Amino acid sequence: MVRSAQALDQAQGSLSSRHWNHVQVKCKYCNQPYTSRGVASHERSCLKTQEKKKERKEFAKLAMRAVEAQEKARHHKKKQRAKEHASAVSMQPLDQSVTDIVSDSEGTRVVDEGSAGPVDISHYDYYEGDHDDVGIARDVADPRQRSGSDTSMASIPGPVPYNSARPAAHPDIDSFKTEYHPNSGRPTSVETFSAFGHGHAQPKFDDREPWHPFASRADFEFASLTHKAALNKEQTDELLRLIQNIVDGHARLTFRSHNDVSKAWDTAATQLTPFEQHTISVDHKQDKLEFERLFKHNGTRYERFIHEPWTADRWWHIQSKLPNDGVPFAIILYADKTHLSSSGIVKGYPVIARCGNLPVNIRNTTGMGGGRVVGWLPIVPEDAEQSGKLSYTNIKRVVWHKAFLKLLELVIIFSKTGFAHHSDFDNIMRWLFPLILLLSADYEEQCVMALIRRTGSNCPCPICLVPTAKLSDHAATYPIRTVEDAQDCLKLYQEDRVAGEEALKEKSLRPVENSFWQVRHSNPHEIISQDPLHAFHGGLFGKHLWTEVKKLLENLGRSALKQVDNQFTAFPRWRNLNHFNSVTNISYSDGNKLQDISKQLLYAAQNVLTQEEDKAGYALLKCIASYLHIDMYISLDVHTESTIAAGEAEVLVFQKHMADYIIAARHTELGTKSWNFPKMHSPKHIFQDIREKGAARNFSTRPNEGCHRPLK
Repeated sequence: MVRSAQALDQAQGSLSSRHWNHVQVKCKYCNQPYTSRGVASHERSCLKTQEKKKERKEFAKLAMRAVEAQEKARHHKKKQRAKEHASAVSMQPLDQSVTDIVSDSEGTRVVDEGSAGPVDISHYDYYEGDHDDVGIARDVADPRQRSGSDTSMASIPGPVPYNSARPAAHPDIDSFKTEYHPNSGRPTSVETFSAFGHGHAQPKFDDREPWHPFASRADFEFASLTHKAALNKEQTDELLRLIQNIVDGHARLTFRSHNDVSKAWDTAATQLTPFEQHTISVDHKQDKLEFERLFKHNGTRYERFIHEPWTADRWWHIQSKLPNDGVPFAIILYADKTHLSSSGIVKGYPVIARCGNLPVNIRNTTGMGGGRVVGWLPIVPEDAEQSGKLSYTNIKRVVWHKAFLKLLELVIIFSKTGFAHHSDFDNIMRWLFPLILLLSADYEEQCVMALIRRTGSNCPCPICLVPTAKLSDHAATYPIRTVEDAQDCLKLYQEDRVAGEEALKEKSLRPVENSFWQVRHSNPHEIISQDPLHAFHGGLFGKHLWTEVKKLLENLGRSALKQVDNQFTAFPRWRNLNHFNSVTNISYSDGNKLQDISKQLLYAAQNVLTQEEDKAGYALLKCIASYLHIDMYISLDVHTESTIAAGEAEVLVFQKHMADYIIAARHTELGTKSWNFPKMHSPKHIFQDIREKGAARNFSTRPNEGCHRPLK
């Protein structure tokens, strides 16, 4: 039974309490029936809903007026560009460009000033699910004016009177422009901030047996565990025998966790002779797969930005040299010697490959789509009698490149012809051309890859022909090395050893044929990249700037060393930042720790190496501050034209501070140190590498250094 609120009092006296709970009463806001017990709670909720709905309607009306104002401002701007060829944006008060809203029996309409008549907007819903709200009339075909975009609401600070004068925001601010390579056949597109990067959803990869080719999931998990634990053959066999005995019932395992094993160890340890602790006291003094260019509107113009390799210049240039239907299959290679045993006696030379077509968050991992060991290079044993001789050094280079040539055999063939590849993932047939996009290595390996002579030669840079005496001069630019020049010198050497050796020595080249010459679009001097880990964190800072700081602190005495250590200890702990209790008396070789030391050093030493106490030390801290600015720009995951230019400008600032420090250091016990070494020259090329190959994390050795541990 349904009763009105007016009959409530009459019914209340005649009904029992139990029966009253089932009487239905209509809500005074939505007119829907509810039980008498719950109607009060519903009416409070319904009132809030009605108030919110009213606020949404008012906001929708304001939003509609603002959007129409933007549309009018954009239209006015286009007309002005056509007449005056200028980039000025028309600034009109909001109330002068607002369209009129009228309502009739047919629905809500917008009458635009100067238009032929009203435009029906009743079919545009501002708030999904509420068709009573006022819609926003716009050209929905324009992706820059979608209802969910940031641009469409950019000029709405809140519910303010619409007739107040406000300048219209630039219609393209925060928009992204994607410029595709002409061979792709795709037109340039413009997307809003909210829409950029959210393309069509990729089909889900349905793999019912992800452990394939292992026979079962248990087999895969066992193999993965033995690999992570680095078990050898005997240990793996012993573990398998133990598991099989347990399964067959011939053995009983009571351990359930690591704690159980630890307790058993502790119990067994009591049967051995215990250790005794003694204190010794000593007195001492106190002490995508598309090739594209991306742009983002910054309020004035579209500025290009770079992150993945396919957004950088090298990919674009390679694509221009391929057939129209060809697609680069970009290979990133890393090679470095490592110790395979804890004693350091056994060494290995793994080669790790990564696919440059995959996004960096997949490519730089060790899981599916990550790096893989594709080969092992031979290591020529050292010979005390032959060590240091030019002929023996050249033999090592010959062995390296002949071995690498075996790894590149198929790459060489397909880099010229390409090969068809059908992807089951997206059902697309592609014509792939494999090539070496970039080489990730330390300076020692770079010299082997580029076949140049190392530090102390005439031109020790693997990229350009800078003389040794000018390695610290970042203002000057020298010719880039070319394959043709190296081949000409090698040909001369084969015809005339004396004249050829002179030509090779002048340009610091080796008389060996480079294996990368045979791979199309893989010039070794172009694909070699500056590695931030070795060139900057472990090199320029770790081996040089940080060493200079410690020497200057030693000159000031133990109190200065102690104060810096104490201030490192007091430095607040931070996520992903190593904390140090003492740094001045410990030698670090880990580039990651040295990077964290560089970030904390200025705070720990600024009141020790002061201009009054040590002019050279103060000048060195200014160098380190500039170095940190360079490192900050290098570390960015997304670069714009502005950030790259700012990084290059900071390199020149760093050079100036270094010149001041060199002059100041001459008047100290340190004397004059030569700063003309290859890693001092790295800042000259690092930002060009970013232009050509994308952000520095694309060619950093950090992900590859992490692959060494499972190999040991």
